[in-house]
Amino acid sequence: MIVSICAFAQNEAYFCTKPGAVLRYERNEAGKEKLVYIRIQKNTSYDASTGKVRFTNDMLKPNGESYFKAPLSMEATITSEKDVIMDVGESAAAIIKTLIPDKPVKATGGKSVLRSNMKPGDVLPDVNISISAMGMEFKSTVTERKVVRFEKLRTKAGEFDCVVVREHKTEKGMGISKVKINDTWYAKGVGMIRHDTYDKKMKLQTTEILTSIK
Repeated sequence: MIVSICAFAQNEAYFCTKPGAVLRYERNEAGKEKLVYIRIQKNTSYDASTGKVRFTNDMLKPNGESYFKAPLSMEATITSEKDVIMDVGESAAAIIKTLIPDKPVKATGGKSVLRSNMKPGDVLPDVNISISAMGMEFKSTVTERKVVRFEKLRTKAGEFDCVVVREHKTEKGMGISKVKINDTWYAKGVGMIRHDTYDKKMKLQTTEILTSIK
């Protein structure tokens, strides 16, 4: 197992809890060197008594300019069993609020769970998100979340022992209609290492990958 600044033991969660850690990701289109965006995750605090990890996410254009007026504040919960619970509905709503800051945005559902003891063949709970704003509704459903394999993965950030989760995702509303299949690599104590999106015919569309941890 590769030990990073975020991980020190195999019983860690699939998330980085170290305050002050900065994780940098780059997303590219399949078959192209064109950079779609850079995503920066900065951990701000971790309360071991409640399991709350607070962090910010910023998305930068290839020229370094942010897509948002300010980084998005987010939160994850690490349970006593080291499972990770993320409210992805609130995360999606936070992005929409940057587009319409003066309008109310309501999110329901969207709790995503990553179990600490995942193994190939395991099926994770579905995720259903509903977001309403300005009389419009956006829905996202993530189903067939299955652990497909263990895999060692090397990136610019290092080498990681990963578990790979495949899921089917549909998005509808607010001018969006998409069906995607996602493969995501997670490492203990770090979280997401790589995220690939495919169309429904399994043609690779984008790859987001961890390039550094500080």
